[in-house]
Amino acid sequence: MPLPLLHGGSMVVGPLSHGALASFARHLAIGYVAGGTGAAVVYPMDVVKTRMQADTSGRYTSALHCAKQALAEGRLYAGLKAQLIGVAPEKMLKLTAYSAALPVAYDLCGYHGWGPGSDVSIAAEAMAGAVGGFAQVMITCPIEVAKISQQLGGDSCAPYRGLLCTWARDIPSAAIFFAVYAPLYHQLLENGTSVFLASLLAGVVAGVPAAALPTPFDVVKTRVQASGSPFRNGLECLQSILSSTEEAPVAALSAGAGARIARLAPQLGITLSLYSALETNFK
Repeated sequence: MPLPLLHGGSMVVGPLSHGALASFARHLAIGYVAGGTGAAVVYPMDVVKTRMQADTSGRYTSALHCAKQALAEGRLYAGLKAQLIGVAPEKMLKLTAYSAALPVAYDLCGYHGWGPGSDVSIAAEAMAGAVGGFAQVMITCPIEVAKISQQLGGDSCAPYRGLLCTWARDIPSAAIFFAVYAPLYHQLLENGTSVFLASLLAGVVAGVPAAALPTPFDVVKTRVQASGSPFRNGLECLQSILSSTEEAPVAALSAGAGARIARLAPQLGITLSLYSALETNFK
């Protein structure tokens, strides 16, 4: 769901009037189509990312080798159903929280009287993005647990296992994304770029650091949420990685970074641009 909706008019739903409910339903439907499409197109990279992060024995020599193994096992799209079920409410919750936090964040950063069309503050965008990332985890965490169990095989663990790890990943990721996306998106529009293309380009570019930098937290989260995980919490998992004599800590904590970027950056660009196109054509 693209920033134009949030900087050109709030997505926050007011009183539950018939019109407000209809608008919410439309945003939810469009968000499902856009988010589901973005997730499905690049989903195999998510499977590769998860398998490489959970690999403690050096089974995979590269992302390509991992992808070939998953394909041979018929598991290249394992867990996609769980992802598709949760994608719309997850993004709606994230962006509604982000939208609600924007005026407060701008006020705290000294942009009093902020509103649509005001100057972009990177700090305020990061703060509002962090709020969105915090909110979405209540839906993201159980989705991740179900998805990882299907990607790796085995039974699902408790739905909110690894909750703190998921927060540690998604709060900075969302903060980084919006801090990069907002100014870049507006700069592209000022240069005459269409809303569709500006959303696509800004989403892809902002998705790179948003995916790469929190990778260590994602590795820890994956190992904690894996079926049969011996770790009670993220701290215990992190200590195990740092003290391991079987795998290099730096390599372990950056495992799957390339696959994570290859999944998240295009997924965000596709979702945002497709949402902007659908929202424009289905008012």
